Amino acid sequence: MYTRILIPTDGSEGATLAAKQGVDLAKTYDSALHVIHVVDLHPPYTEVDLERLYAAFEKAGQEAIDEAVDQAEAAGVCSIEATILEGSPAIAILEYADKHDIDLIVMGTHGRRGIRRYLIGSVAERVVRLASVPVLTVRMSNDPPSIDP
Repeated sequence: MYTRILIPTDGSEGATLAAKQGVDLAKTYDSALHVIHVVDLHPPYTEVDLERLYAAFEKAGQEAIDEAVDQAEAAGVCSIEATILEGSPAIAILEYADKHDIDLIVMGTHGRRGIRRYLIGSVAERVVRLASVPVLTVRMSNDPPSIDP
């Protein structure tokens, strides 16, 4: 059913829960698993700030990827690709999915509501709206369901 599954991760609780679901699906369907982290640097930063921030974000991203890869290896997933990308997270996820013929994207949500959701936006929401493949979103365990817009 799914031959290539993409797990975008930022190391958050929601991403970790999504990674577990993605790993379980990859094991069930004997799918190749792609794990990515997107380093998103917005101006205004000085060049020195950018270098330090990029290094810190890349390190955190590698730790998030390593955690998901460790889960996949422990579950016996045979084919795993891991990559750190740079750019706008939603765009990078969508472009990666298209370029690598991904069949399913599995990602966490942060459960923002109300004005915070509108001001900050949601990577998962953008991916769901714009993806050409199915997207499974995994809500953080402590987020109560909401029907708020």
